[in-house]
Amino acid sequence: MRRPEPLRGPPQWVPTLGELQKTLQQGEHLPLRPLPMFESNFVQVTNRGAPVYVHHRTNRVTMGVAASLPGLVLPDMLLMAQPPEDRECSNLVLTRMIPLDLAHLYVHDLSAWRLKLRLVTGRYYYLELDAPDSEVGFLFDRWMRLISQLQQPATSWAPRTLHRPPTGLSHLGPPASTWRLQVRPPRTGSAPTSSSPGASIRACVPRPGARSISAGPRAPGACSTAAVSPPRMIPLDLAHLYVHDLSAWRLKLRLVTGRYYYLELDAPDSEVGFLFDRWMRLISQLQQPATSWAPRTLHRPPTGLSHLGPPASTWRLQVRP
Repeated sequence: MRRPEPLRGPPQWVPTLGELQKTLQQGEHLPLRPLPMFESNFVQVTNRGAPVYVHHRTNRVTMGVAASLPGLVLPDMLLMAQPPEDRECSNLVLTRMIPLDLAHLYVHDLSAWRLKLRLVTGRYYYLELDAPDSEVGFLFDRWMRLISQLQQPATSWAPRTLHRPPTGLSHLGPPASTWRLQVRPPRTGSAPTSSSPGASIRACVPRPGARSISAGPRAPGACSTAAVSPPRMIPLDLAHLYVHDLSAWRLKLRLVTGRYYYLELDAPDSEVGFLFDRWMRLISQLQQPATSWAPRTLHRPPTGLSHLGPPASTWRLQVRP
């Protein structure tokens, strides 16, 4: 008697390790592990979609974007790998590692699932997504979301004094934490002047990766805070910021305990609009899901735990049992 097959539920997308992420776990690539990464397979083509042949065969590449530090909001590295020439070797060969400051990704042809990669040297490449028909639409949508985020200015929420602040250099001063309006010096060459001191608000912006809100009495060199005692440092997983009243430059801070606070931006009239716009951009980014560009198996991947496996780097369609 033939046994009936069990009913299968609808397929679902699950994070999984891609071939490039697996390659980085090998011995020669240990300094690159673990990296939050998103990767996919591509075929190099011309701008009209004709395949590009290298050594009499199509040029297949695996392209991934990764964050050099787990705390970065967006990736800052572009990795390229190719299948090995030796068929007995199963790992990819890492061929390029390019800072994303020197490369730009664009959507070239949506109907053909084609991207355009342009380098600062002026060279450009066209890459068509190579994936099963049931997965290509989902994966290309993730690439479009990533490209949209990469095209946003890097200073969308955190003021930076350098294009990319160096890390691990304790002798350098702390990075900037707010903006102020500076008057340009006149052409006569007189010394520049600036407006009144920068703005303060009843919550401090954390450094990237800290994801916490500080509140407490004002200390020398610290930001202005509400009259709350003792000082508090709250993970942003336990607090939520909202724009309460745009005309009054007012925010709403709600804690998971149910308590909430209303905070009006305290800044000169010439600066308040600019600074409140930065708070709105930050709130918009905080409300986006953490998995917008990199597949994650945890809500927040732990760092510094070498015994844990590498984070997922792509998705696959899994049929529910």
